[in-house]
Amino acid sequence: MNPSAAKPGRLRNKVLGAGAIGLLALGIWIGSWLPEWGLGGRRGVDDPGTETADLPSTPPVTDGVVTGVGAVAVRTPQESESPPPFVTVMIHGAGFQLPRNPGRDVRTLPPPTSEHFEPATLEEVVTQAKQVPGNAEGIKVLILRHKSATVGARDRLQKALLDAGLKTEQLHQLTGYVD
Repeated sequence: MNPSAAKPGRLRNKVLGAGAIGLLALGIWIGSWLPEWGLGGRRGVDDPGTETADLPSTPPVTDGVVTGVGAVAVRTPQESESPPPFVTVMIHGAGFQLPRNPGRDVRTLPPPTSEHFEPATLEEVVTQAKQVPGNAEGIKVLILRHKSATVGARDRLQKALLDAGLKTEQLHQLTGYVD
């Protein structure tokens, strides 16, 4: 007697099991491309939150020292707070903005990032860029772009900085947009 003839559902069960595993794998693969779905290992394709690895590496600067006893704490400014080693400038529309608190690390700002910046002239940006020493990688200007940033503003900023004596290697522009 033929063994396959005795168990007619055996081949069908194997095919159904393989098909179920294939559909599961296809679902996981498709889910990894959708924002907020999948196994959680990857964020959405257009998510601006993935740009943090693009920032120059500098230690975060605190804006004070917390002192106090128990649940009561008082924030006092540091005696020798050093300025940041580079200038962070945001291109917002056709204009420029500088951080309200330049000592803060951009990576630690709560969203929306643009609320932590205030309007500035191109001359102010160039003046500050010439005064900073630069970080360990030689970056003197970190350029962020708001969703409303124009190409003309970026070109004006880059031309003004290069005309002021900065080198292209001293400018670092993030690839994504900020809110």
